[in-house]
Amino acid sequence: MFGAASGTGLIDFGTLTVKSSGTVNIIGGEGIFRGATGTLAFSQIQPLSLQVGVALKGQFTVNGSFQTVPEPKTVTALIGVGAMGVYLLMRRHRQRATSV
Repeated sequence: MFGAASGTGLIDFGTLTVKSSGTVNIIGGEGIFRGATGTLAFSQIQPLSLQVGVALKGQFTVNGSFQTVPEPKTVTALIGVGAMGVYLLMRRHRQRATSV
């Protein structure tokens, strides 16, 4: 997926933590995500280390939703199912009309 992110962050040297939050606006993608749109909100809290090379572990939360454009095969299948439904309804209607 491709998107544009905006957010803010706060470094608290008193508690040695980093807090950040923001949004990601989905503007497309590749493969199954082609044509995807949506918005994701994120937030993060992690400890801050003043030592170089120390691995940091924190909490990262993402909430939101996105939509993708159905693949052409899916659209074709849905159209086919719809056409079969119309055919069956018309057939039932004709049978009722001729039996009266």
